[in-house]
Amino acid sequence: MGDFCRRYLKDFRMNKIALYFKKVISPPRFVYIKRFAIKSELNVLDVGCGSNSSELSRLWLKIKQYDGIDKEHWNGDSDSYTGIDNLFNIDLEFTGLLEIEDDFYDVIILSHVIEHISNGLDIISILTKKMKPGGIIYIETPSCRTINFPSAVGFLNFYDDKTHKKTYFDSEIIPILQMNACIVRFFGYRRSLIRMLLISPIAILLNLFYFIPFKKTLCSWGLWDLLGVSRVWIGQKR
Repeated sequence: MGDFCRRYLKDFRMNKIALYFKKVISPPRFVYIKRFAIKSELNVLDVGCGSNSSELSRLWLKIKQYDGIDKEHWNGDSDSYTGIDNLFNIDLEFTGLLEIEDDFYDVIILSHVIEHISNGLDIISILTKKMKPGGIIYIETPSCRTINFPSAVGFLNFYDDKTHKKTYFDSEIIPILQMNACIVRFFGYRRSLIRMLLISPIAILLNLFYFIPFKKTLCSWGLWDLLGVSRVWIGQKR
């Protein structure tokens, strides 16, 4: 029980630190979304919401309606789901998303979801039908290069997370968007210069002087943008 409590408290502290930086420095997904979103007030569907996503989304975007999809409360934390206008409890591997309105959303966020399911391409295809013309879908998932990365607390190697099922390639995502009346507005590794300049140096020092010598492991926090852990695709509906 003591070991469990220590692990929980360590994870809790890291989550609090991560949340603090997300409130001070915009998470990269919102930078990309604001670059391509047409409307100033947005109807947003966040697929795989939770972890204070509503709070952060409303902080960084002008939102008219924020809806979310999640299989269950992540880590059992129902408090992190406050502020969601409509929460759909859906298992994406067993749904056609018929309860979600078509042609309604200005922004659909699909961040670190499809690697956990085997039918990610089908879900992307269905979600494009939920977008208004001019709406955008933001897709983020671990890049294939993470297969060769070292293991770390919080995930650097793709298989650090036992729930990861599948990596996705540009050659899969881009055709699905194009076949569903979307223009591909961006694809590439997720990068945030400000996070690389302000957060990555702190992460490197934490690893060099704490995690590596004392914990005999790496911590992934703050290294994603530096190493290109995530791959991003953005489609805009014609």
